[in-house]
Amino acid sequence: MESMGASRGNVPLRTILVVDDDAVVRRYLEAQLAGMGCRLVFAADGAEALARVAEDRPDLVLLDILMPGLDGFEVCRRLKDAPATRDIPVIHLTALGQEAKDRSFEAGADDFLNKPVNIVELRSRLRSHLLIQSLQEELRAAQGLHPGWRWEPQPRARLLVAGSAVDLREWVVDELRAQGHDVLWAPDLRGCLELLAQGLPDLLVLDHQLDDGAAGAFLGHLRTFVKSRDLPVLLLCTREAMDRKQVAPEAGPVDYLVVPAPGAELRIRAEVLLREGRLLQGRSADRIGAGRDLLADPATGAYSEAFLEAHLGLAQARPGAAGATLALLGAGSYQRVTGWLEAKALVLRAARTLNGVLHAGEALCRVADRTFVLLLPGTDAPGLEARIQEARRAGFDGVLAGLTVAPGVSPGMTLRTLAQRLREAAAGPEAP
Repeated sequence: MESMGASRGNVPLRTILVVDDDAVVRRYLEAQLAGMGCRLVFAADGAEALARVAEDRPDLVLLDILMPGLDGFEVCRRLKDAPATRDIPVIHLTALGQEAKDRSFEAGADDFLNKPVNIVELRSRLRSHLLIQSLQEELRAAQGLHPGWRWEPQPRARLLVAGSAVDLREWVVDELRAQGHDVLWAPDLRGCLELLAQGLPDLLVLDHQLDDGAAGAFLGHLRTFVKSRDLPVLLLCTREAMDRKQVAPEAGPVDYLVVPAPGAELRIRAEVLLREGRLLQGRSADRIGAGRDLLADPATGAYSEAFLEAHLGLAQARPGAAGATLALLGAGSYQRVTGWLEAKALVLRAARTLNGVLHAGEALCRVADRTFVLLLPGTDAPGLEARIQEARRAGFDGVLAGLTVAPGVSPGMTLRTLAQRLREAAAGPEAP
């Protein structure tokens, strides 16, 4: 059974497999999800669900837990154990309590919703997981063209929490800081706007009703700006607000958490949105780590990693390149900071210092959140050591590591080698 054709015109539709032994529930979900623009297929039990997946690989599985024969835990476990299906997102639906949630995530489920399901919440989760899957596919395709390398560990996420209720705000801030995130808070929407003006966080957590306004209207305002249209937002709301659909417009990455809730649910909601946000950042020119097709980093004015790769490729192809000297100096500002505003100031200070040591014909490139590369034509190995000392005298107190570019070595291999040297220098002499 399925509710729509395989495509609309020439556009293939995303497929959602809905698995539930109750025909009434299947019809209800079909009616509620028909407007999402997805193809819906159905299964009445676990065995039929596995058969449908094998015959017509869906993009997402919406899976009941209590079913005759194979229950939802076992179906999920089998999907996640198989290499061909482990990347398919699985969302469990059940009327069971917290113990079922724990078992659900042990089985490998990507998300969990309680029955009776709130349709606004369900649509938000479906869109979020389908978008994550689409962005991952884009990323894999892009990496096939641009093999990547990790310049530095994933930076701690920067979160902003806005809430007027002190007990709720303190609970959220404590839970998220315990996860290792940098968290700022604002008591109202005015304070939230002031902090947003200083730089976008990786995730905005909003209490649904603040003293100076409704979070839904505020979020609608944020979505009208290019810079904040893809900002992930988690709305904390009451069950009454969710049931009455007094929530935000369905635009951009947004999710909902009905409070009070266990700390584990807050952490899961935050991690899903952060994952979505990190994938969106990779294709957005409005955030740190601008898109690979840009030649300049908007935040610091430095050139981009794309510029660096292109320059290395041209330098290697230029006639007479074998006799030319060229060095790269990696510079990382990895000092501990107390918050993401301090981290932003650290990066800008590093960019100013490194720009100040450039000579004619040289360039500064930003290749990661806190990592820069100085492109130094005409510099040999002894000259590279002198440039390192020059950067130290100018006041750069971060990690420095360099190399001279060997003729005939690809830009990718050159940059991977530099990234490895920078990581080793950051780890110190004790590193293996």
